[in-house]
Amino acid sequence: MRFFRRARGEEYTEEDKAVHAHAADLNGSGNLDSGVSDVENGMENAADEMNGDFRRLNLDATVDVEDLKMNHVKVEYDELPQKNIGLEVRGAKDIQRLAEETNCDKPADSVVMLDVEASNPSTILDVAIKGLSEYAAFPPSLAGEARANILIQDVDRSVDQLQGDKYVSATASTAFTWRRYIQGSGFIVTYGRVHGLDRRVSVVLRLAKQENCSKFDPSAPAFVAITIAPTFEQKATKTEYEGARNFAAMLQDEEFYREAYSALNEEELRSAAAHYVGRKVVYEDDLYANGLKGGDVGFEDMMRTGKLFGGLVADIKRKYKWSVYKSDWTDGMTDWRSILKYISTTAWLYFAVIMPIIAFGSLNDENTRQQIGVSESVLSQAICGGLSALFAGQPLAITMTTGPVTVFISVLFSWSEGLGIPFLPFYAWTGIWAAIILTLIVMFDLIAYVRFVGQFTEEIFAMLVALIFISNYIKPLVDAAYEKPTDVFLLSFLLATGMYVMSRWLSLFERRYLLNGITRTLLADFGMPFSVLVWAGIRQIFTNVDVDMLQVPETSGIVTTSGRSWIVPLGDLPVGYIFLAIVPAIFLCMLFYVDQNVAVLLTNKNENKLEKGVGYFLDMQVIAVSMIICSILGIPWANAAVPHSHLHAKILAEKEEYESHGRVEYRIVRAREVRITNFLTHVLIFVSMFLLFIVGYIPSSVVWGFFLYIGVATLDGNQMFERLLLIFTQPTKYPPNHYVRRVPMMRVVLYTLIQYALLILLWFVNENFYLPEGGVFNAGLLFPLVILSFVPIRKLLLPRIFLRKELHALEMEKEDFSD
Repeated sequence: MRFFRRARGEEYTEEDKAVHAHAADLNGSGNLDSGVSDVENGMENAADEMNGDFRRLNLDATVDVEDLKMNHVKVEYDELPQKNIGLEVRGAKDIQRLAEETNCDKPADSVVMLDVEASNPSTILDVAIKGLSEYAAFPPSLAGEARANILIQDVDRSVDQLQGDKYVSATASTAFTWRRYIQGSGFIVTYGRVHGLDRRVSVVLRLAKQENCSKFDPSAPAFVAITIAPTFEQKATKTEYEGARNFAAMLQDEEFYREAYSALNEEELRSAAAHYVGRKVVYEDDLYANGLKGGDVGFEDMMRTGKLFGGLVADIKRKYKWSVYKSDWTDGMTDWRSILKYISTTAWLYFAVIMPIIAFGSLNDENTRQQIGVSESVLSQAICGGLSALFAGQPLAITMTTGPVTVFISVLFSWSEGLGIPFLPFYAWTGIWAAIILTLIVMFDLIAYVRFVGQFTEEIFAMLVALIFISNYIKPLVDAAYEKPTDVFLLSFLLATGMYVMSRWLSLFERRYLLNGITRTLLADFGMPFSVLVWAGIRQIFTNVDVDMLQVPETSGIVTTSGRSWIVPLGDLPVGYIFLAIVPAIFLCMLFYVDQNVAVLLTNKNENKLEKGVGYFLDMQVIAVSMIICSILGIPWANAAVPHSHLHAKILAEKEEYESHGRVEYRIVRAREVRITNFLTHVLIFVSMFLLFIVGYIPSSVVWGFFLYIGVATLDGNQMFERLLLIFTQPTKYPPNHYVRRVPMMRVVLYTLIQYALLILLWFVNENFYLPEGGVFNAGLLFPLVILSFVPIRKLLLPRIFLRKELHALEMEKEDFSD
């Protein structure tokens, strides 16, 4: 574990981009001594972590330890992972430049000075600037500004200093100390900016005598490294702070430190730097070449067992273990915050599920001439979703009928019409055969091969789903503009866009600083359901404008759309056609194999911090059982849906704000893996069958706005989308994330373009606009085959184009600090 410490104050300057400084509150304790104790406890903890670790201190120009205590400002110790120079493109270049340059050649970017006779920060910096002026063409006129940006003036009064394991009162021994720096065992790296400099320069000094150079730390460094950068905007990987981190990583390496400490001259120290970077690069290359890094990890519970139903049995033992299953229902039930989160998530899920289900039900009603309609779709959702909530291995996954299933039902109806056979019996037998095939897939552990799908394919699939939802906002508005009166179009546009803007704004309210934390969380959690109600209410103001409403049956209750019996007459289909139904069943199985498993893969991603284990085999078996029920009742089949499933996990989770390379980001710190929200949602959906007339008050345009909202939400955190934005981003604005730092930008662009080429292919197949409408074939049936074809492209083709470590960096969810 490595730590840096930073003083948090209200001021946040341009120079301090690398460190966010915020005013610290008293955590609601009302204890005026809490700030003091935080300082003391934090410094004591840091002292325990000194050996072999490094930390960073960032001070405002007027802050010292006494000021921190008097103002109750916390000194916090946060994890500062060491950079892996063997993987960092810019980091390796910086160290390599230090290794190759000399102090007697043309103006250098890195200067080495040995056995420097200096014992305090002010003298050390003077020597460093002199060396930079002589060997790196550093303008002497900038010396004053460099001092002002790198040093902080000391105060001539008593301060508390750490000596051993105690604090004693001592007088500050130096006139200046470092303003901001990284400190490790035996070294200090400091950094700053000055105007008028044309490039970043650095100097590494080995002191003739180890002296305490830091007012706030008693250790005596042998090395001081200083990085000075220009004030104009640069790439995030070229800032003075990133340069400082590169030197800190090198100085922390024991072998380099030993060689540099015993170096007799400048060339030997530079040779030690060359050995260091070469050793790190070769080591990482060997790990990837030998398959020790970059392979498939995290799928131990998805391997084939070699036994019939071996994977299913393992899932049942893991997920139905009483202590685990009980916790799925009881976790958080004594915590009012969790209970409130369950209520808000249930409300969110209800509207997020019921609106698209009614929309898909209306399409089924039209495509099948009322043999499958809204009533059937709602009942299917209640049954399939309820079964998954009760019995699935991953209860956070939301099972629902999807767009591809709706297309499949339409094609199946066209086939039955062309063959002159009854649709519902043909539909039922197709589902029964598909359920049998899925059970065989579970029996022989074929779900295990899902682990080969990987981030490459998951990102493409999620992007396609996002584009489909976004297009379902755009296309109906375009149609309304051409086909509806102007007032209808304008109101539809207002309702759809207003729904999106309000729900999106409220969903991000938790990240703002208005109101208190609980209120912000409530507004974020209930934002989307509240927006639906608001804009449905606004529609009632304009009753004279005839906008489309959600189409719901006139009769509520458990009744079919056409008045038919709920049980499909399976015997009405001739025997030959019963076996012919195996053909569409195979296509249906491929669709469910891809849709179901990709949705659960996205839900189980490491970033969601789930801890109760996976249940892919159990999930698929529950889907197969529900498919038989749906087939017999003549209602739509359902499987785990993107993006509802992984959004469900994110909405339930606790998140925190954190700093990553100078940028504020958000991450999940605690997951809530429960069944209660999924189950209650589908209880409400079942009750809705008796109250569908109320849902009918929601305008279709509000649903379009919801589609845009959920499509944009799907893009959040999708690295494929983030990399697309990089192509159009000014290089100095690149975020310093792992793939930007570890992969050359042209390689990042190439990888991204390959993904988007495949996305266009997938979109082309899915949309089917080039074939006659209502035909007996729909290219969308090939959708799962195209998705599966991406697996060999990733596994066989891309390794011929990219290095293994480049693919690993591009496909990491977040930075892997274990590297």
